[in-house]
Amino acid sequence: MHAQYRPAAWMMYLSAALQLIAPFVSGFNSGSLTLLVFAFVWGVIGYVLLTRGVRWLAWVGFLLALVGMIAGLTGMEGVPTWVTFGISLADLAAAACLFVVLWRSPKVRAA
Repeated sequence: MHAQYRPAAWMMYLSAALQLIAPFVSGFNSGSLTLLVFAFVWGVIGYVLLTRGVRWLAWVGFLLALVGMIAGLTGMEGVPTWVTFGISLADLAAAACLFVVLWRSPKVRAA
């Protein structure tokens, strides 16, 4: 378990959970069904960050969290505002947690 990535991974899990409930609260329209793919991606990134702590994937997660936050703020057709706003907040929190971890210097391993 990589404790440094734990808060970001849990925020990605929260965002994925909100993306998973979007089709149920919006009537399974096309806008909400696309969120299922992103929920899977967010879940995989969160899982790998928790179990393996891969730094390059943390960078990818950071950039995707920023994109997800902006996409959530612009809204998705047919998805309730409270869901997209919640996704944006979870992505903002994930990006903030990853920012703190990534901008620290990486730990140097002994040779």
